[in-house]
Amino acid sequence: MGIAYDGLENVRPEKNEEQGSRKVYELSEDEERLLCSIFIDEKRIRSGKLYMHQAAALEELRFGTEYLKNKYPDINIVIQSFSRSNTAVDFARLIFTAGDEKKYSVKVSRENDTFSATDDYMEN
Repeated sequence: MGIAYDGLENVRPEKNEEQGSRKVYELSEDEERLLCSIFIDEKRIRSGKLYMHQAAALEELRFGTEYLKNKYPDINIVIQSFSRSNTAVDFARLIFTAGDEKKYSVKVSRENDTFSATDDYMEN
């Protein structure tokens, strides 16, 4: 069982620009890489013009990343892969390394628009 941490509630992607009613998100290279690995519309993702389900996945990804950065500020965390929540699985999972070859995971859950996360880094 991971360690619960809910210090980052309601993390939302920043709205950078409006084009009509569609939000345009500024994505890091890692965010682009990870979102493109789970969605097929690479051109749309790279442009930042995300569909609602892609923006929801970005929220989960950003929350999980910030959770790890805040919990382990002195560890070089690299996100290797990402799976988003969906109708079959009610949590997102980020797989990461922390300076060694071993892979760890963080589980991001959302309830009533409040995020929480647990990870298995210190358990191993």
